Order: sequence, then structure tokens, then C-alpha cells
Amino acid sequence: SPSLTLERSLPILALERFFSFKLTPCPFPTQFLNETGKYKLVDYAGMQFFVIRSKAGDVRAFFNACAHRAFPVLRPRQEGEKDVAVESGKVSIIACGYHGWSYSTNGDLAKAPGFDEIPGFEPKNHGLSSLRVHVDKNGFVYVNADKTPDALSWKAQFGAFEEQERLKRVDWDNYEYALSWGMEAAPYNWKVLVDNYQVRSSSLVLLFAPRG
Repeated sequence: SPSLTLERSLPILALERFFSFKLTPCPFPTQFLNETGKYKLVDYAGMQFFVIRSKAGDVRAFFNACAHRAFPVLRPRQEGEKDVAVESGKVSIIACGYHGWSYSTNGDLAKAPGFDEIPGFEPKNHGLSSLRVHVDKNGFVYVNADKTPDALSWKAQFGAFEEQERLKRVDWDNYEYALSWGMEAAPYNWKVLVDNYQVRSSSLVLLFAPRG
């Protein structure tokens, strides 16, 4: 029934409002993406995307879905495998294993087998779906699915957060990723977790440790 459909959709609508219209922190600084093609694959409350150092040298973010049939372009989950909240890797080409579409680290479509001869097919119109990216002064990455001109700005959402003295004293080059644990099966609403962690996602907690 329509009411039943709406009821089942409410949790999804809540997640979409939270993660689509606000800058969401990724649990790592750009120092971990120090080479072209290095990426972090992230799952935020079922919204899977990756952040990558592009060939152009900047940091970009894309949904982990091929523009053709939405198959994951980076490491699709194997049957029975437990989801991992954050994964790392390095690629020179982003390739979809379903129909062989491939993309550059800039997100541009590089190859689409069987589509070259189709009249009107423009590869430039079929790149990976991107997210808006903000890198703060401490090198941490934030993403937002809202790319409209009136999207919520960094200053409006976080104010002077990146200017905190305690953050200025940290040299992130001397730290490395230590561990993470997920809370997907936690017996409470995801918003409780978001409200109670400073470095967080809806289902992820990460720790950093000094090198050595």
C-alpha cells in the first residue's frame, strides 16, 4: 500500500537528507592519497563512494557505480563477504568488470566497448558520477552529493572548525591509519552514533596512531 511504502522509505529519506545536503567528513586526510591513483573506498550508511588522487593532481570523489549499469567499478563485494567500511588501493585505470567500461582517475570515460559506432554517443557525457569535495586546512576530506550553486558552504556548516589550535599542533604526516570498527548492527538509531563521535561516519570509528 502507499502508506506502507512511505513508512519503509522514511529511514532512507532521513539518510538522504543528512548525507546529501551536508558536507560529510571522510575518515582520513589527503596525506593518505599521496600518489596518483591512490584511493579510499568508503561506505557511509549504504552510500558507497571513493576518494581518489586524480591524474590532474587534485582530490576527487565519485560514487562507486559504473555509468552504464551501475556495477561497482572498484572492488565489488564477493558473495558472503562482510562489508568493510574503508578500503585502500591504487589504480591507473578505473575499470568496471561487468561490460568493460573504463575510466581515468579524473573520472572521464576512457573506453566503452561496443559503443564507439553508436551515433550520438559522446564519452564526455558518460563519466563517473562525482561528489562535491572540500579539503580543509588540515588536509581532511569532506564530500557532499549536492553540487548545485546554492549548496551548503563549508563556512556555513563548520565555521572556524579548521582553525582550532589543537588541530594546528598535529602533524598528520607523522600519523598513519591504525584500525577501524563498524557498528552496522548497533541496536539504536544511526543518529545517536553521529551525535556522539567527533571523528565518525554513521557506521564507522577510526583511530590514528603515530608512525613507528
